[in-house]
Amino acid sequence: MNTHTTMKTARLFAAALSMALGVVANAGESRSIKYSADPSRIIITDLGLLPGGTTSAGLAINSQPIIVGLATDGNLDLQRPFWNANTGAIVGFAENFNPASTAIPEHMNESREMGGTEIYGDNVYQGIYWNPSGQAFVLPPLTGVDPDYGALHTKAHGINSRGEVAGAG
Repeated sequence: MNTHTTMKTARLFAAALSMALGVVANAGESRSIKYSADPSRIIITDLGLLPGGTTSAGLAINSQPIIVGLATDGNLDLQRPFWNANTGAIVGFAENFNPASTAIPEHMNESREMGGTEIYGDNVYQGIYWNPSGQAFVLPPLTGVDPDYGALHTKAHGINSRGEVAGAG
């Protein structure tokens, strides 16, 4: 593997690791842990918490490197912050599509476009696309799907550099 691919893989691993562990961090300054396993270098960044929040988790990362994830705020509401993966500093927020549900970003491309899923409850969900500024849009229902419930059974799992979304419906 070349160095760029190795670093990209290491950062992706670190983002996935933070999600898998549910990253519960102490409030305050971000910290980085560096680990070298020749020829790879892994950097794990503690993303910290939002003011008054209790948890944060990285869900997706690009090579800028910007991480998007979920974090609770002082009201224990879920927010979707963008973090700088090098510093842990919050550099923006993506919006929730519907206040009565939870939008979960799953993948982010180099332009900060994202694909994910808005979860309303048991077996009720919609695919969501976020533009580079973090504005959320529901994906349309698939053709030939039940017109009453088809739009509520779509998911977005990935997005490429052209903004094309992959998912399920």
